[in-house]
Amino acid sequence: MAPSFVPKAIIVFLYVAGFGKPLLSQTSQRSRPNISVYIHNAWGSLERSTSDCNSVVDPKVASKPVIYLPARMKTPEDLAGMQEKCDVEVRHLPRVIHSLGDVRPTANLRPGLLYLPHPYVVPGGRFNEMYGWDSYFIVLGLVEDGRVPIAKGIVENFFFEIANYGAVLNANRTYYLTRSQPPLLSSMISEIYTKTHDEEWLRQAYHYAESDYALWTTHDHQPGETRLARYFDLGTGPVPEMADDSTYYPDVIRWLVAHPERRGGYLIAAAEHPAKSEARRLEMSSCDVLRSRVCANAYADGYRLSAAFYRGDRAMRESGFDTTFRFGPFGGSTDQYAAVCLNSLLYKYERDMASFASLLGKPRESLRWLNRANSRKKAINKYLWNPEKGTYSDYEFSTRAASSYRYLSEFYPLWAGLATAEQARSVEQQLPIFERQGGLAMSDKDSGMQWDLPFGWAPTHWFAIEGLSKYGFSNDSTRLAEKFCHTVEANYLLDGTIREKYNVVDGSANIAVAAGYKSNVIGFGWTNGVYARLAQLLRTSSISNTKTGAPSQTAQLTKQEGHLRFTLILSRHGVRSPLTPASEYSAQPWPGWEVPPGHLSPHGVEAIRQIGAYMRLTSGRDGLLASSGCPAPSDIFLYSDTDERNIASTRATFNGFAPGCGPIRIHTANPEIPDPIFRTGVKSVLPCCRDNGG
Repeated sequence: MAPSFVPKAIIVFLYVAGFGKPLLSQTSQRSRPNISVYIHNAWGSLERSTSDCNSVVDPKVASKPVIYLPARMKTPEDLAGMQEKCDVEVRHLPRVIHSLGDVRPTANLRPGLLYLPHPYVVPGGRFNEMYGWDSYFIVLGLVEDGRVPIAKGIVENFFFEIANYGAVLNANRTYYLTRSQPPLLSSMISEIYTKTHDEEWLRQAYHYAESDYALWTTHDHQPGETRLARYFDLGTGPVPEMADDSTYYPDVIRWLVAHPERRGGYLIAAAEHPAKSEARRLEMSSCDVLRSRVCANAYADGYRLSAAFYRGDRAMRESGFDTTFRFGPFGGSTDQYAAVCLNSLLYKYERDMASFASLLGKPRESLRWLNRANSRKKAINKYLWNPEKGTYSDYEFSTRAASSYRYLSEFYPLWAGLATAEQARSVEQQLPIFERQGGLAMSDKDSGMQWDLPFGWAPTHWFAIEGLSKYGFSNDSTRLAEKFCHTVEANYLLDGTIREKYNVVDGSANIAVAAGYKSNVIGFGWTNGVYARLAQLLRTSSISNTKTGAPSQTAQLTKQEGHLRFTLILSRHGVRSPLTPASEYSAQPWPGWEVPPGHLSPHGVEAIRQIGAYMRLTSGRDGLLASSGCPAPSDIFLYSDTDERNIASTRATFNGFAPGCGPIRIHTANPEIPDPIFRTGVKSVLPCCRDNGG
């Protein structure tokens, strides 16, 4: 695939009614940190510990905070004062936990934070706990930033979870005591061992990793007779953490009612306020309306969701991909699939364990792990390799059919190293299905869910880019790393934040999700980590290209200081008709205008369009953008005053600058808040350039 042009800067167009003298002096006093500095500082703001009052806050539930210790564990000194200091209760779990699901979240166990011995880094926003697979990408970033001790502490927290809570948990809250998340512990161990070379630590880690791996070989996680693995949550009914989104399950019901052909046994007729006899029946066929507030609220249009839907819904959350239509509407059949992503991760886990065993002088165990990996690889090739499409597909074991849903997880086998060279070449040819201007989309289906088109996420970018790099597709990996890093950086320049996901079709952080988590959380742990690691990959690529004499555009993107961040074009509007009648200025007759007072004239539109064309010519000449073609939406920021003549001037400029491209989004000033670009004597609120020395 031919590489796309990577711009040197965002081009910002400002259309104003007048120039305020204080503008430059006010905006230039403020500067936004380099994005790498922002990420370096963000680790501290996202750090938590279970002896910290900030850690006990849980936006997802409304009950009073509780910290739970493992049963029989002595209360640590640093928790002794938490009750008074943080207005939090410190309790012990009701019993010793030996395996996942031994303690089920019920009405008798108030939602709370599970104690961990070491500080950890959270994703951000409503996700204020230590997550399973998020932590792998956070560890990547921490190690890249030289923060090995806290990264090591995170991994050791997972050891504590395995020993005291039965598994690596979805996250350290009581309502996650029935499920794990994608198995990445061995990869985290590798990251730490590569830096410390501590063999005694590795020996301890190996023991815990064995226990973690065993979870995925239990009966509940087996998809039929495939000898593969599936996602599965040992709980029942709706998940308690959706208590802060009272519309999600009703939204699902309404969608299924409107699409009867897609119901798939997900709905059952039921009353909104069932009698006791019906409530007992619903406890088996749906969920417990008497004990679960989330269940009681999960009603719409004469229907409730079936127990089968809730099993799939919970399994989907263990996968980390919540929500997508990949495994049926709203992921309602996730538990019916052997997933490409999960089994690729387990193959790599087995290979990692073989390597650990060899390092620890356990050759027989190393051989057993290699045999497990080879057996899984055979099963993957039998059930998950789709020779007709030339790629990997999820397998619905209940119907014995390959899924037709195209998903970015097709690239996981490359990251895991299980594909043959021929298979890897075939998978690489699937890139056009997923690649967009701002990076890689999750799928080619716009379901309205956050883990489908048009959204792209840091974790899957890492797996795809690193996987392509491992198999020698360096042009692809560099191009995709540039695209995603540019999307992150461009949006950081706009509002000073890093987000959990991005719209890779238009290159923005703007999202519109139909159901599920509808916000775009700021933080954000795994985006910080993946950006930092991809930036390093690009720096390495840039050095390599320099040695071989090949031209490199990556240096412009990844250079830590002194590179051009944006180009600012400040202009007044085009020719307009008078704002007041001409008779106020002269008694002589004036020619008539064919537009309302104050509006841009046709001549004004054409003149501005030609100015836009000239701007594109000079931008190409100066290497800011390609001299022709449609620029990525994230490369252009259009900002206008609120009146018609300025908005029309902005649109005309873009039509000259990028003819035939669009649709375009014109950002306008808030008419309720004075803006220094249009009104003198006030502080800047320009969303693209504030804090950038603009």
